[in-house]
Amino acid sequence: MRTHFLASLIGLCSSVCGVCQPAVIAWQQCHGGSLQEEPWGFEHTADGGYVMVGQTQSNDLEVSGNHGGWDVWVVKFDADLGLQWQQCYGGSLHDLEGLFNKPAMEDT
Repeated sequence: MRTHFLASLIGLCSSVCGVCQPAVIAWQQCHGGSLQEEPWGFEHTADGGYVMVGQTQSNDLEVSGNHGGWDVWVVKFDADLGLQWQQCYGGSLHDLEGLFNKPAMEDT
């Protein structure tokens, strides 16, 4: 099932704006593959875009390179919120994001 990132994006809008106001949907898109994806968080990048880190079981549609089980899934969006690239990290079993290095993911 393609994951709907709405809940995480509402949190992103709150943290980016730095104000506690009722949630406003600023961006709503579906991304993923035919199995299950779970976003863990979004970060604003130096180029004005965003990077999303989560996990995926898929290896089709917008997800490629899954190594088996749950893989860490990193997706980079440009400043216009278009998908720039995606990458799966992990081995043949279930993998977690504890080794994710945020500075290495930013475009230079």
